[in-house]
Amino acid sequence: MFVYFEQKYNKILTFCVSFIFLGSRYRVINNKTIVSISSNKKRRIRRNIKKKKYLYSKGHISYKSYYSSINSYNKINKK
Repeated sequence: MFVYFEQKYNKILTFCVSFIFLGSRYRVINNKTIVSISSNKKRRIRRNIKKKKYLYSKGHISYKSYYSSINSYNKINKK
């Protein structure tokens, strides 16, 4: 079942299996949303964490910036 709005790009749709959005697979099982992160996205997150660690150790970014970026990556992985 598809419901289309008059706008060109907005639509609400029901799904029974899963869909992929921004590198994550979303599934609904027993009325719970399950988010699976792709291996490419995990690799990109690890690479960015290493980059932030290097920038912080060289003094190019502040501790606050380093901590907030690491904290946001941790929130992604806990879901």
